This record gives sequence, structure tokens and C-alpha cells, in this order.
Amino acid sequence: MSKKDDGGAAFPRQSGTIEMGGATGMSLRDWFAGQYIAGRRYPIEDWYEEARAAYEFADAMLKERAK
Repeated sequence: MSKKDDGGAAFPRQSGTIEMGGATGMSLRDWFAGQYIAGRRYPIEDWYEEARAAYEFADAMLKERAK
């Protein structure tokens, strides 16, 4: 299975490694998905469906961004 393009780090750090206590944080794909969820109106009845839709949105954003 190939790794899905996650867009890299949403908030990259200039220095530090995981071994030194630095962390790459969330991916840009996760950030886009979270922004989708943040903009939704509540109550959400099916969180699994919303999560699927959020990541489809994030994948579309990454695809458009790569053009």
C-alpha cells in the first residue's frame, strides 16, 4: 500500500528533531480536514460520515494545491 500524500507538516519547524524533542505536528491533510469539521453546523449525527467527508475534502484541497 502506498502512503497517501499528506501535504507535509501544517506548521513546520525550522529546527529540532523528534529525538531532540521537536515534533512535526499535524499534517496539512489533517489541518484541512479539521477546518472542514470546524466549519460544519451542529449537531452532526454521523461523525464517521463527517470524518470521511472531511478527508475527501482535504484530499481535494491537496490535489488542487499540487497543480
